[in-house]
Amino acid sequence: MTPEQIAFLIFEILLVMGVLYISALAITGRKRVSTSYLASLFVVAVLAIFLLPIIRAIISMFYLGEAAPYFAFTALIYLVRYLLKPRSGQLVSWDHAILISLIAVVFIVILNYLAQVLLNITLIQL
Repeated sequence: MTPEQIAFLIFEILLVMGVLYISALAITGRKRVSTSYLASLFVVAVLAIFLLPIIRAIISMFYLGEAAPYFAFTALIYLVRYLLKPRSGQLVSWDHAILISLIAVVFIVILNYLAQVLLNITLIQL
């Protein structure tokens, strides 16, 4: 990988972390950020960035190309539910996980649209 690609990947991870933090803040109301919470945001962001294209490739192997965003959204719900812990040792409830994932996906789609229109690049593949 070139240094530009590595920098772009780091930017994507930070962007997804920010989107997840904003959506979790809107739903759970947690304002303080601990090291473990930042670590869980980082893990969810990295897994979302690397797993979602893999899910898309697997879905396209079965010729279900239009279903890829639904499976990616479902995977993001599970990632948020089991890996994002707003308070130590406490899981996010299912309704909060769905809302956090929905807000995150909407933010990511808006950011992708703005990046496509303004910079002619695609930030994050959903």
